[in-house]
Amino acid sequence: MPIPFEIVLRNVSDGTEERNAGTIADADWKVLKSFKDYAADVRSTQWAKAGLGAHFVVQGVRRKTIIKWRKKPSLAKVRELLHCLRPFLLKNEPTFYPRVNKLLGKYLSHAFLQSELDLGRRIFHNGRFSLYGQLRVDNLPLYSSETFTRWLNAFEYHRNESDRTALANALGGTPDELGLAVFYSITADRAHMVLHLASLIAYIDRKSAAT
Repeated sequence: MPIPFEIVLRNVSDGTEERNAGTIADADWKVLKSFKDYAADVRSTQWAKAGLGAHFVVQGVRRKTIIKWRKKPSLAKVRELLHCLRPFLLKNEPTFYPRVNKLLGKYLSHAFLQSELDLGRRIFHNGRFSLYGQLRVDNLPLYSSETFTRWLNAFEYHRNESDRTALANALGGTPDELGLAVFYSITADRAHMVLHLASLIAYIDRKSAAT
């Protein structure tokens, strides 16, 4: 049974309203609901409860790179979050974030909502910092979906030896404090985007239930 929905967008400057309404196919709604439900596990992690802070500053001191964290997440918190993010990070999962983002975009046709979805995709792929700049080790971009995925496969999810070797060769060894800081910040950015999209789906769910 198709799910009716309506999102009201209000202009804060003049109070005018615009609407994005339609119906979501039952099969698509089941995927969206699964996404929302799995996001509850992400929200329940210790790092998410603490605000997903991953802010750090890079300083050069006597030819050495020093990473100063405002509040560094523990390895246990990072790995707990990565475990709960698996349904959104693995491409073969029906709730893979880019796939669900695109699915929702079929129904949210308003220009503002489309721009929000596009921004979410860009941040999810390469991290928020990539919107403004890039950090590289030799020619390897650190704020990159490919580099982040290689790190995941090499050290966190699959322990893939070829990815481990390729990343070690590119970085000159296993990820140092700078590499881990970038990968942790992308992890936090991806969690933020998952929770943001899940909140939008939850809003649609509440509104459809009220009609």
